[in-house]
Amino acid sequence: VVLYGPGSQNLYNAPGYYDVTMIVTTTFGCADTIVKNNYVHIGGPTGKITHSPAIGCSNQDVIFTPDSVNSDAQRFIWDFGDGVVDTTVAPNSGNTHTYLIPGYYNVSLLITDQLGLCQVTDTLTVEVDEVIADYLLTDSIGCSPLSFHVVNNSIGEDIVNWYLDGNSYSQAQMDSFYITSSGLHEITLVAKSNYSQCADTVTEIVTVHPTPNLNISPDAVVCIEDSLTLHVDGAQTYQWQPPLYLSSDTSDS
Repeated sequence: VVLYGPGSQNLYNAPGYYDVTMIVTTTFGCADTIVKNNYVHIGGPTGKITHSPAIGCSNQDVIFTPDSVNSDAQRFIWDFGDGVVDTTVAPNSGNTHTYLIPGYYNVSLLITDQLGLCQVTDTLTVEVDEVIADYLLTDSIGCSPLSFHVVNNSIGEDIVNWYLDGNSYSQAQMDSFYITSSGLHEITLVAKSNYSQCADTVTEIVTVHPTPNLNISPDAVVCIEDSLTLHVDGAQTYQWQPPLYLSSDTSDS
């Protein structure tokens, strides 16, 4: 800024130290110059907002940090753009916030000195994405071997990963599972957005019952009009075939 006249004033837009140079010229063209280094000191806070990650995820923390902060910055007022205002954080420290709904939010940070006389405001827009993992399971209980299908019904994803009992199984939108071992098994879907890196996980439990291990009486030869007791075990219910001449076709003997 160059000003002319014996008395001048200047408006400084940012805190800092400023050099002042004065050039005096007579009517005859004679001139002299004086330079005062760091002659003017403008006080007041400085600071800008940075945040991580670049794109936030719903129901996960977004970390906000004041950057380029000087010693005059003593009081911080955060407005996260969703109706939440925070003044509790310590000076020059970061802050975290969780957005519940995806969208774009205008975040502002008001920084003042200790007395609140000087202040500076910085703003930025934060994008918040959302991924909801969900899938359709055609069967969740049955006997070994159990075969069933899964269909991805997630929202906001373009990457899917299926896991069986914690082990990677498939990356297809639809797939089939075939489980031979009895017991409880976890079917997990991890849905992820390549754009925002947001992810969500859902797990369902599949119950596979063991196949009965039957023990039946050995083959036997009997005479006409004689009787023979047949016995079987290893299950809960039984059905003998053919039922002709049997005293019971549903008992274990």
